[in-house]
Amino acid sequence: MLLDRNKTERTHDITRAVISWLRERGFKPIETEVLLRQGWQADVAGVCVPTETEAIRLKLVERKPKFSWPAGHYQLHQSEEERARNIALYQEWEQSIYQPWKATMDALPTPLTALCEVKQSRADYFRDKKFTEELPPANLCFLALPHALLKPSELPPRWFILESVGRDVRLTRKGEMFPVQIEQQLLSVLALAMRRDNSERYATAREEQMAQRAESAKRETVARYADVTRAILRVVRGERTTEEALAFSRVKLSENHPLREDLKKLEGVALGLNRLELTPH
Repeated sequence: MLLDRNKTERTHDITRAVISWLRERGFKPIETEVLLRQGWQADVAGVCVPTETEAIRLKLVERKPKFSWPAGHYQLHQSEEERARNIALYQEWEQSIYQPWKATMDALPTPLTALCEVKQSRADYFRDKKFTEELPPANLCFLALPHALLKPSELPPRWFILESVGRDVRLTRKGEMFPVQIEQQLLSVLALAMRRDNSERYATAREEQMAQRAESAKRETVARYADVTRAILRVVRGERTTEEALAFSRVKLSENHPLREDLKKLEGVALGLNRLELTPH
């Protein structure tokens, strides 16, 4: 997930919390800095086809209603009158309670798009003109911000409000669903797909670059060991002085490097051995 480097770490923390919150409610993919339409780059955007559980957690529908059978319904010996009365009660519940709930669930857009704007200061919020637009480019619009940053009267109408609590966010105000044309839905899905592709290609290129750097550093280390070894051999054999051997083998050492001192000692030993060999017996 690519985060805007120009934003503060606090904004990044809220953004990560929003992504986690949306992911837990079935949104995938989720991307940051998504251009949903000209002039509207969402801080976070995602798409989902919500299950009943996810729709309930998003506060788009109430909890699925359950019918409670009257006491004694499960007894083996029921009169026909009792059985008919219970069935009538169930049919009435189904028509008046369950079917309206199911109609609300079935009416949810497919796919369902969402965007979130993350604000950490009042100035940042009031500078942004997106909150005055009547038709945003997503079905669900979230505003994520620190607790009590804005007064209730300052919050944008119909938007869902997420307030940061520690490293998490929680839904503190339920919003409304915006109508979005199918063309905009498809453009949003396409923008998410392109952003995901960019993120994955960037991550792959980054991994390849790091692998290449590690391999290059490894080769440089091996080559340096070889150069140092050649310099040591030239000094031990008495072929070169310490400075000549280092220069000839392209080894750069600081003036007080321990290896330079050790080479000078070896140079003295090699010089002494050469003198002994030259001394006539």
